[in-house]
Amino acid sequence: MFFKTTVFFDFGFSLLNLFPLLIFTLLLTVGCISKDNGCVTLKSRKEIACTKEYVPVCGCNNITYSNKCEAGAWGINEFNIGVCNTNYMD
Repeated sequence: MFFKTTVFFDFGFSLLNLFPLLIFTLLLTVGCISKDNGCVTLKSRKEIACTKEYVPVCGCNNITYSNKCEAGAWGINEFNIGVCNTNYMD
């Protein structure tokens, strides 16, 4: 008499059920964040209430924002005080 044994692991879920969730999470993350030279920026502005006060900061992406709050609303956490230097050589 032959006995057939099947070895399986029961974790309470199927890895196939997790696959769509992992793909969705990956696409959501890639779609919302871009990296330019190590500088993380968002593709769209967060809904944050910022003042209209003009105290310019230069983001790590070389874009001038009107203040620290506006830079943060775009995901910029690294910046220098003042406008960005935009010297372009022709």
